[in-house]
Amino acid sequence: MNLMENILYKIVRTYNLLLAIIPSIAFYRATVQPDYKWGLLAIHGKGMSTDYWYLLILLLFSWTTFILESWHKRKWYYFMQTLLFALVSVVLSYGYLTHTEMVFQGDAWEFKFDIGLILVLISLLLLVASIVWTVTDLKKFEPTNYSASKRDRIKLIIGLSMSILIFTLFAQGRGGVHTIFDRIAVGLTVVQALFISAIIDKTRKSVQQ
Repeated sequence: MNLMENILYKIVRTYNLLLAIIPSIAFYRATVQPDYKWGLLAIHGKGMSTDYWYLLILLLFSWTTFILESWHKRKWYYFMQTLLFALVSVVLSYGYLTHTEMVFQGDAWEFKFDIGLILVLISLLLLVASIVWTVTDLKKFEPTNYSASKRDRIKLIIGLSMSILIFTLFAQGRGGVHTIFDRIAVGLTVVQALFISAIIDKTRKSVQQ
């Protein structure tokens, strides 16, 4: 993998991970905080409301795509990744064109940025970057399989077990008022995602076709 391919690969992986982290935070909070108002890709909900399933779909889709690249990369993986990035761009563009408020907001950490057009343009650029990387990577395609040592499996279990602590911290409130427990839980969610993603990439094994 040359320098440009490596840069594109890291950009694609980082974007995919970001698309997994953001709904992870919303999922944890919405599941245990009935008054928590969340918004993702111009879709809004409150707690486990009727739009909760949109949140679950994005969560599962983004994490599945991220995991597949390392543990079961086959040619159909590229379709899933491109579809994920394309759907994000389409929904964001639709939200912007219909004047839906689009902000990057961390309720627990008390920050809010109006990102509208910037977010749409970035998502489109990242979609193009992923397509360029896909075309390049397909030319010398190598499938991947899961290959983990006992230590790696233990680390993965520890990472997943952090969910219990995160749920517990978020459950200390109802979502209407943001507490110190919410801030800690958000930070732990990011740490958990980074930790698990590092294990996933470490257990990636290329196999000959």
